[in-house]
Amino acid sequence: MLLVQRADDGQWTPVCGIIEPGERPDEAILREIHEETGVVAEVVRLVRVNVAAPVTYPNGDQCQFLDHDFLCRWVSGEPMVDDDESSHTGFFSIDQLPPMVPRHRRRIETALNPADTVIMSSDMVSPDIQEVR
Repeated sequence: MLLVQRADDGQWTPVCGIIEPGERPDEAILREIHEETGVVAEVVRLVRVNVAAPVTYPNGDQCQFLDHDFLCRWVSGEPMVDDDESSHTGFFSIDQLPPMVPRHRRRIETALNPADTVIMSSDMVSPDIQEVR
C-alpha cells in the first residue's frame, strides 16, 4: 500500500488530492500519486464515492467535498517525497500499516475488498443517508 505522511499534521494517509479544473477524477488521482510520491500508477477501478461532511472556513465560506476512492496499481518508480505536502512516503504491507485515522483505514479496506459495485457513502450523520452497495 502506497502511503504518504502529511507534512502539516503528521498523519499517514493514502494519496489524496483535489481535481484540477477540467480534470476527470481518475486523471486526478494518477497525477496526485505522481506529484506526491514520484510513482507512476494506473487505475484498476473506482471503489467508493463518498459525500464528505461540510467544511466551514474561518472566513465563513462553506464547501462540501465529494471523494472518489480508486484502487490503483504500481507501474513504475520508487516512492519519494516529491512536494512540500508530505514529509515521508513509502509502500507498506497491509499487515504493517502505520497508525492512521479510521476513515483512511476504511478507505484501504474498501479498496482491497473485492466488489462488483462502487460503494456510495456519506460522512453525514442522518438516518435517511445510508451506505449503498
